Parts: sequence; C-alpha cells; structure tokens
Amino acid sequence: MKTSKMDDMVRKFLVNEGMLPNPSVKSRLLALEDLLARVEGKSLTEARKLEIIREQLKEVKREVKRLEERNFVLEEENKQLQEKLVLLEESKEE
Repeated sequence: MKTSKMDDMVRKFLVNEGMLPNPSVKSRLLALEDLLARVEGKSLTEARKLEIIREQLKEVKREVKRLEERNFVLEEENKQLQEKLVLLEESKEE
C-alpha cells in the first residue's frame, strides 16, 4: 500500500519532532521561574516554602551566570594558549 506525500511529510515531522536539541540551563531556569510565578500557596506554610524555592532559584541563576562568565574567560585563555603553542611549534621547526 502506497502512502501519500502528505503522510510522508507528517511522518517525517513527527519523527524529527523528538530530535530537538536539549534545552539550555537558562531556558530550564526560566521555565521553572515561570511555573513558580503561577503557583500560589494555599496555606501560610506553602507560601513560605514557595518563597524559599523562589529565592533558591534566584541563587541558582546567579551561580549559572558566574559559571558562564568563568567558562568564557577559560575558553579565551585556552584559545590564547593554543595560539602560543602553535607559534612555539612553528619556531621549533625553523
């Protein structure tokens, strides 16, 4: 039994739908933050727990930012060291 072009397109779309790249840490944190903004504590205890979770999420976001900045610095240093290594190897060959 032959399938139509439309069936093929739908099948390809559905198969490729699961092939999306993993979300970044930032996007996951933003999703959590969005979810927390919609949740309200029904009791005082729940409200306090939610506030603690929100504060912890802020701290995690700050730490992720620090780690990204540090990663950028390390990548730049690595690039510079690789350039120096190439120069040293070239001068050694001469």
